[in-house]
Amino acid sequence: MHLRTNLLTTLIGTIHDEDHMKYLFNALRDYIQTEDVSWILVGDVGLRRFIAQEVDRLDDIISYEIDLLPLIVKARINSIDKARENSIDKARDYISKKGLKLG
Repeated sequence: MHLRTNLLTTLIGTIHDEDHMKYLFNALRDYIQTEDVSWILVGDVGLRRFIAQEVDRLDDIISYEIDLLPLIVKARINSIDKARENSIDKARDYISKKGLKLG
């Protein structure tokens, strides 16, 4: 079992144009649905709206979103680290219950 928490940070129109972002998110959808893998998409305030309007395949599987008010960078990093650690703890519990070993 592989556990990965993947962070994707993007600014639509700044780093990638819209057509390229549509292509990337449509291609990414199948990987996002990999069993026992968690993803955190981090982006500007327009990212969720962009996905909802332009990338139906991905929009259908996004569980929820969290809007972060402007925070200092350290607080954001701490929030992401905490979510990552929580995902790792859940994965370890799952592995332990199944009697599997990390390799």
